Amino acid sequence: MNEFSSDIFSSSVPLWFKLNTTKNQTYNDLLVALLGHHNDEEVSIEASQSLEINSKNLKVKYQDSIYLLKKWKTSTNISSIENYIDTVKYLSKNGVKVANPLKFYNKDLIYLQNNEKWTCNDFVPGDYYSGTQGQLIEVPLVIAHLSNQLSKLPKELYPTTHLDYDIKNYESTINKIMHLKKDWEDIFGNQLSEHIKTYWSEIQIVLEHLKQSNINKGKVVPMHCDLHPHNLIYEKDELKAIIDYDSIKLVPIGIAIAFSSLKLCKQAMIYSNQQNPAEVGQKFKEKLIANLEKETLLSQDFYTLSLFEVLRRICLIFDLNLIKNKKWNSVLPIQLNHLIESKLLFNLQP
Repeated sequence: MNEFSSDIFSSSVPLWFKLNTTKNQTYNDLLVALLGHHNDEEVSIEASQSLEINSKNLKVKYQDSIYLLKKWKTSTNISSIENYIDTVKYLSKNGVKVANPLKFYNKDLIYLQNNEKWTCNDFVPGDYYSGTQGQLIEVPLVIAHLSNQLSKLPKELYPTTHLDYDIKNYESTINKIMHLKKDWEDIFGNQLSEHIKTYWSEIQIVLEHLKQSNINKGKVVPMHCDLHPHNLIYEKDELKAIIDYDSIKLVPIGIAIAFSSLKLCKQAMIYSNQQNPAEVGQKFKEKLIANLEKETLLSQDFYTLSLFEVLRRICLIFDLNLIKNKKWNSVLPIQLNHLIESKLLFNLQP
C-alpha cells in the first residue's frame, strides 16, 4: 500500500445487505420494541456491510419511515449510553448536524433485551465524505464548529474514557517489538511483517521526534477522536450529519483536530491524486484554525499533533498482537502510511 492509496475508508457509498429475519426471534422482539404492532411484510431490515470492525448498525424500513438501530457493546453501561444521547441532543441544540435520537414504542430511549442494549436514531440518507472540492472547502468549518461546541460541553456530560498519550508507553511497546524482530512473521504473518519492516525506520524517527517535542497538545476536553470519512454523511457537497458519537473521548484538543484533518485531507488526495498534498494540508489547516474559537488550539503543528494519535494506534495494534489478538491488523498498514502522509500534508512551518 502506497501513500494516499485507497483503503477501507475510501468508498463513499454506504453498503447494506438485507437480513432474513423470519426465523430470528431477536429481530422480531426488536421490531416490536421499535414499532409496536406492525405488519411484518412491510418491514425490511438491513445490516451495515461496512468494513469497520464491530459495526452493529441496522437499518429498518417500515412504511414511509427509516430508522437506524445501534447495538452497543455488552460492556457499555446504561449511564454511558444516556450520556451519549444527552450529548447528541446538546450538539443538535447548538447547530451541529446529527442523527437525532428517537424513542422506542414504549417511549424509552434505550431498549434492553437480555444482555443487549439498543438505541435508535433518525436514518440520515446520503454518502460518506469523499473529498470532493466542494466538501474539502466545507469540512474544515464542520470540524471547527464541532470542536467549538464540544469544548463547551457541560461537565456533567463529559465522557469517562480518557485517551493516553504517554511517550514512555509508546517507547516500551516499540522496544518490545524490536526485540522480537526475528519472530515478526510468526506474530504478524508474512505480508504484514514485510510492511512493518518497510516502515520501521520511520516508526523510530517519529518516536524520537515525539520524545523531543515539547508541543502544547491543547487542553483535555471531550472531542470526537475518530472523524474519518465514514463518520461524515454528505449529500453531494452538503453535510447532512456527523455520526459515531460514542467516539467522543477526553483527549487533548490539538491531537483530535490534527488527526481528523489528516484523515479527511488524505481522502481528498485519493479523490484527486493530482493535488499537491502540502497545498491541500496548508489550506485545510488555515481555514480550520481561522474558524476555531480563540485559544482553542495552542499549536499549529498538525504534523506532530497528528503523529501522537497515529503512533498510539500503531502501538495499540502491536500490543494486541503480543497477546495474539489480531482484530485490528487490517488497519495497521493504513496507520503506517499515515506516518508519511502526515509529513507530506502538514510538515510545514505555520
